[in-house]
Order: sequence, then structure tokens, then C-alpha cells
Amino acid sequence: MRSSLRWSLPLTRRGALPAAAAAAAATMGAPQRRLLSTFAPQRPAAPVGTAARRFSTTSMRRDGAGAAPTAPPERHGNFFSFFGFPRHPVLNGAALQKRYHALQLEVHPDKQQDAPPPPAAGGSAKTQTDISVYANAAYETLKDPFLRCRYLSQLERALELKNRDEPDRARWTALTPAEEEVLAHQDDNRSTRIAEAAPLRPLNEVFMEEVLAMNELIFAGDREDEHVRNQMIILRRDLEERDEDYYDRAVKLWDAGDFFEYYHLILEWTYITNALNHVKDRL
Repeated sequence: MRSSLRWSLPLTRRGALPAAAAAAAATMGAPQRRLLSTFAPQRPAAPVGTAARRFSTTSMRRDGAGAAPTAPPERHGNFFSFFGFPRHPVLNGAALQKRYHALQLEVHPDKQQDAPPPPAAGGSAKTQTDISVYANAAYETLKDPFLRCRYLSQLERALELKNRDEPDRARWTALTPAEEEVLAHQDDNRSTRIAEAAPLRPLNEVFMEEVLAMNELIFAGDREDEHVRNQMIILRRDLEERDEDYYDRAVKLWDAGDFFEYYHLILEWTYITNALNHVKDRL
């Protein structure tokens, strides 16, 4: 339930918005075009056994989306298949952490020195390093609820781009492991093609005005002023509650197969997540 305490700050005229806040507003939505970006949220990993709603250690779906994976991790493809998980917003955090550490030990240079020579170039030190780097990117994305859900959005939108000429989803061709793997890297041209193939609904004007007001408080507010600082604290609490709510809604939309609304939700959530990260930094 949302807190009754709400932050408040009169929104200045858009033309009079302080430069710092205006510049931040212009970039708040930028991360939705990237998988790994400088604006990407960097939350600390939740301790195992906590925050079960977001990082479950037990099965949360009958089809096993929350269960521990049993298949060995693939060394290619999307981040979920890499660690042996089904593609879903709910993920077994303890199993992910265990699989990640086991994989890093497997490809660690010290262990490779004691191993027999590889039969082919595929087992070279360079390949082991590539696996380690990809494992890091996959783990950092999957352990965070927002990044995990945003990555799912990117996978689905790339799938729509590939099958844009086929109206029957049942006849769509799946992404190849190579096509999934390139999504780990920023590509503005690809992002543009995806946006054109699957355009999103424009964000609500009231929502965008609220984002501008958040930015004004975060970037132009005087942190030494007690009232302003209290407003930032209240804003942080409000954004944390909204962050939880966006995750719950994302799970429901994904389960319902309502991908168009899911994409729009992720876009809004990006603004909320970035605002939350920025206000934390300011406090």
C-alpha cells in the first residue's frame, strides 16, 4: 500500500526549469534503449532469503519459473538460458547466485592452469575470459528486478522486430542464440529499428510533469535546507513503494501475455528507477 506521506514541490514553468533539472529530465528515459548503460540502476544484491516477492528462493509458478534450474548453463544465448532459467520476471535468487559462483570457479584462471589442454580453440583462455565477462553481465542483470524485467522487454521487442511481417505470433521464428547474445551490447541502430517496428504508447503528460518536478527537487533543491531534505526523504520512500508496485504489475502483465502494456510499464518504470537512484545519491 502506498504511503500517505507524499512529497510536494510546485513545478516551475517548463521554460524556467533549472538547467540541471532540465538536462536530467532529458536523459531520464534514455536507459530504456540500452541493456548496459551508464544510467542503468546499480542496486546492491538482496541477501538470500529476503525480499521474497522480488527474489524468490522457492517456486512461485507451477510451470517452474521460480524453481532452481537443473540443466547445465548454456555458454551462449540470452541471460536466462545462460544460467538455465526460464524467461520470466520471477527468478530464484539463491539458485542464480549458486550457479554464478560455480561458473566463475569453473572458468577461473587458476583452475584452468591445472586442467588438461583443451581439444579445440573453443576452450582457449580467451574463451574462458569471454564466458566470465558474459556471466558477470548476465548475473548483474538478472539479480536486479528492474534490469531483469527490462531485459525481458528487450528480448520480446527484438523478437517482434524479427517477425514484424508475420501477424500470427504462433508462427513466429524464435531468436537464435547469436541474436539474443548481441542484445548484451548497446546498439542505437537496433534500438531505433525496434522502436519503429513496435512503437510504444506516449507517456502520460501528467506523469512527465511529475518527473520534471522530481528532477527539480533532486537536482536543483538545496540539500542543506531542512525542508528540502525532508522532501527528498519522502520522495525516496514514495519511489521505493512505486518501484515495488511496478515490479508486481510487470509480473502480472507478463503472465497475462500483455506485452504491449508490459513495454509501456517498463518505460515508465525506467523513469521511476532513475529518479530513485538519483535521489539516493543526493541523500
